[in-house]
Amino acid sequence: MKLLSRLVFSKFLQSPPNYQGFVKPADETEKHAVLIDLDATGLSAEVYEEYDLWSLEDELEAAVSAAAAGEFDGNECGPDAVRLFLYGPDAEELFLALEPVLSAHPLCQNATVVIRFGDFGAPSREIRIQQK
Repeated sequence: MKLLSRLVFSKFLQSPPNYQGFVKPADETEKHAVLIDLDATGLSAEVYEEYDLWSLEDELEAAVSAAAAGEFDGNECGPDAVRLFLYGPDAEELFLALEPVLSAHPLCQNATVVIRFGDFGAPSREIRIQQK
C-alpha cells in the first residue's frame, strides 16, 4: 500500500500542474476579514449571565446581511477566549456594518477587533472596543 501511494504521489510531483487560464471560483476569491476577540473572563458576572453568545452572533449576522457587506462564518470558543469570524470583500465596509453592534452590546466590552485586508497574513489593523 505504501508503494502504491508513493507511486501515485510521485506521479503528481513529476509534472507541475498547468494553471494557465485558471480562474478562482467566486467563493474562493481573496476575502477580507474582521476577527472579533471577546473578553471571555474579564467582564462582570452579570454580563455573562444576562447575555449569550448566540444572540450577539445573530445581531452581528443581521447587521452584516442588512449592509450586504459579507458573512458571519462562525466562532472558536475556549475556556478563556472567544473569536468570531466574519468575511467580506471589503474589511472596512464590513467593520462599519458591525461597529454599531460592537459598541453597544455588553459582551463586546473590551473586545479586540482585527480588521484584515486580505487572506491570512495580509496587512491588518487592530482596535479595542471601548463602551460608554
